[in-house]
Amino acid sequence: MLRRPATTLSITAEDIASYEDRRAREAMLRERQVLLEAQQAQQQQRVLLQQQQQQHAQAQPQQRQLQQLSSPQLQQRHPRHLEAGMAAEDPEDGEEEEDDETYSERQQELLRRQQEMMRAQRGRGAAAGLQTTPTPGDGGRGGRSREERIGVGRRGR
Repeated sequence: MLRRPATTLSITAEDIASYEDRRAREAMLRERQVLLEAQQAQQQQRVLLQQQQQQHAQAQPQQRQLQQLSSPQLQQRHPRHLEAGMAAEDPEDGEEEEDDETYSERQQELLRRQQEMMRAQRGRGAAAGLQTTPTPGDGGRGGRSREERIGVGRRGR
């Protein structure tokens, strides 16, 4: 049986650096995509909330008209109950504003959690060995340039 010699692969430092650069770009693109999706979802929810508020605002005058039509009968029979009913109507408006505030707070909390998750994933990626050296586009965190990482211009080694 004939045997052929073992195939050897030569992977250079430049190959490794280009792979790391590509992985870093892909991670940045994924992070941007997640943030864009979160912003779009937040914007859609704002639009839906505004539409609901408009519908609610349009429905309130109709309800008041119905109450006014039936109110002369109620005023004759139970004037105190009508006053109590109208007083109870005002706090609903305050509750609506509170709902808006809690909604925006929830949205901010959701966005903050998503950003924390992205940071945690980035941290796990480095710990797992996906990115062993910093890349030039890492926001100034790395100290070495691409040329330094791949060893271009080194003498005496």
